[in-house]
Amino acid sequence: ADHVVVMFRGQIVESGTKQQVLENPQHPYTKALLDCVPDAAGQKLLKPIDYAWLADEKLQAIADEVVHD
Repeated sequence: ADHVVVMFRGQIVESGTKQQVLENPQHPYTKALLDCVPDAAGQKLLKPIDYAWLADEKLQAIADEVVHD
């Protein structure tokens, strides 16, 4: 693929060329996805996605809602 789109909870959270997204991810979900991928040499094993960043994102969404109401 030349172009990559990352979706989280039904929304596009990141989009760009393969190189942009895979080598310089911007969204926490994209970073979490890439962090859990094992390498071909077996040095880095498959691991679950770390969702710790999600709590911060939820708090920010709540704060934005309060500010905009």
